[in-house]
Amino acid sequence: MTLSCAPDPRQQLGSGDLMRMGITALGGEVLIRQNADGVHAELNTAGTGSLELQWPDARIDVIDPNACSTAPPRP
Repeated sequence: MTLSCAPDPRQQLGSGDLMRMGITALGGEVLIRQNADGVHAELNTAGTGSLELQWPDARIDVIDPNACSTAPPRP
């Protein structure tokens, strides 16, 4: 995943940028919830913010996480 950090979405935040800002490690918690509508994930970090993901119609196979099904062809 890449995060845009400027008005130009091609300018992306990388690990080197984090190091220059003095962020040498990230700590926090992750929540992944799956229901009939799809997958919802949250990443909450201590002191650096959070990120939420809604993936409609997705399924995660808990037996084989590498076999994650692909969502239908829509954004």
